[in-house]
Amino acid sequence: MSTPFIPNILLVDDEEENIWVIENFLKDIPCKIFKAYDGRQALKLAPVIDPDLILLDINMPEINGIEVCRTLKKDPKFEITPIIFVTAWGDLNTHVEAIEAGGYSFVTKPVAREQLIAYVSQALHVKQTGDHATKTLESTRSAVGMLVHDLRNLIQVNHGYLQLVLGTRALSEEASEFVHVAKQSAMEMQILVNAILDIEKKESVGLQVTASLVSLTELVQQRVTYASVIGQGKQLDVFLPGKEERAEVSTDEVILSRVLDNLLLNALKFAPTKSLIEVRLEAAAPGWRLSVSNDGKPIAPEYHQKVFEKFSQIELKQKAGLRGVGLGLAFCKMAMDSLGGRISLASPRPGHKTGTVFHLDIPLHSDLETK
Repeated sequence: MSTPFIPNILLVDDEEENIWVIENFLKDIPCKIFKAYDGRQALKLAPVIDPDLILLDINMPEINGIEVCRTLKKDPKFEITPIIFVTAWGDLNTHVEAIEAGGYSFVTKPVAREQLIAYVSQALHVKQTGDHATKTLESTRSAVGMLVHDLRNLIQVNHGYLQLVLGTRALSEEASEFVHVAKQSAMEMQILVNAILDIEKKESVGLQVTASLVSLTELVQQRVTYASVIGQGKQLDVFLPGKEERAEVSTDEVILSRVLDNLLLNALKFAPTKSLIEVRLEAAAPGWRLSVSNDGKPIAPEYHQKVFEKFSQIELKQKAGLRGVGLGLAFCKMAMDSLGGRISLASPRPGHKTGTVFHLDIPLHSDLETK
């Protein structure tokens, strides 16, 4: 049997008599009542008791009810917690301000018992439904995360065996080509799986970033070498600054490498056969700009921002014909935000009728924990 829902209800009013009246009205509803007699006390008590519903007076000294509501709603913990204002103030402007602060509804003083119980019952049902949906989402996310972790391990094993097969001399030229294609697919899947796992981690506990001194020149050379295996038949041209320029930044090397992997994979997927993919690193005060471009079909202006949105992928595939955009670019946007940088695109390429160029603006010093 499931545990019955016994909600925590926080009553906030600077007049003790008002709290007594409301508490008496709620005596037939199974719940735990907590009381606060001013806004400051309410803000201290709410995080401790984690209320399922707050009944909040507006006109209180020092911190009024609207400010209490606004402060609580800034905390993700109270994002779906309904707050019902219990107030004698009936003017429209006050009601609008309270709703904009995050209020759920109003009960006007003097309080009518039937009206209060109806609003409270409805608000508690909404909260219970929201909690159930959140738990279901967390459970699903955890299960998907474990499955993707297992998938990554299988891909790594597959990639290792393909590498061993390629090292033998018993393969015909045709068979060797097939194994190369399989290896390319495994590398693509590895990049995409890493992006999925990073997005899931960011949404659950936050993306963990640690800064170290990174040579952008070396990083670009390493990732281009890796991508060249995937993009056989397509030319990768790299333009790097001279040795006299120290292309070094303080950032998270692993995360930045994954961003570049995704951009290179994206450029290769949408580039015509035997076309050119260009990678360019150049100084752009106060940091460096890393650009990846191809000669593929340009992206329509109305989709220049949507390609970075996690939940726009279906629309992009149906309307823009971008089949295969996936979560890679959404990860790039999330990662660059975490690194204190910026990602943008221009399409078509400046001075051309086709192609797309993605720019990574990388600061010299990211505000990250240093290792």
